Formats: sequence, structure tokens, C-alpha cells
Amino acid sequence: MEDLPAGNRISILMDGANLYKSANERKVRLDYPLLRSRLAGHRTLVSALYFGSYKRDPLDSAEASRDEAFQAAVLEGGFG
Repeated sequence: MEDLPAGNRISILMDGANLYKSANERKVRLDYPLLRSRLAGHRTLVSALYFGSYKRDPLDSAEASRDEAFQAAVLEGGFG
């Protein structure tokens, strides 16, 4: 990565549906804090947003638990 002037700022907008689909197809586990850090690099991070599509209600409690765990991982990774 090239060296950038110190005053650069960045906002990260993450297309969650495509990112999740691609990672799932490749059987890659995403490390959201590392991803955010690598994307920001040496720039000042202004915001990091993860957006996705509408999802239907979970079919059962196991699916609801997976959804909650996924949302927690995204939020803990610094994405709003």
C-alpha cells in the first residue's frame, strides 16, 4: 500500500450481502476488526458502516441465535 499524507480520512461502506455471500462461497471466516483496520490503513477512520438487505424473520431459535451472533460480530468489529 502506498504511503499517504497524514491528514487523509476515510469512511468505509460495506456491502454486507455481497461480502457475506463471497466469504461463504469461499469458506472464509471474516475478521471484521482486521478488515476495518486494513481498509483504513494509516488514514483517520471517520465511520464504518455495514449494510445489507432485508431479511425475513428467523424460522427457529437456532437461526435467530446465528443471526444475533453475526450481528454482534459486525458491531464488535466496529461497523455500525
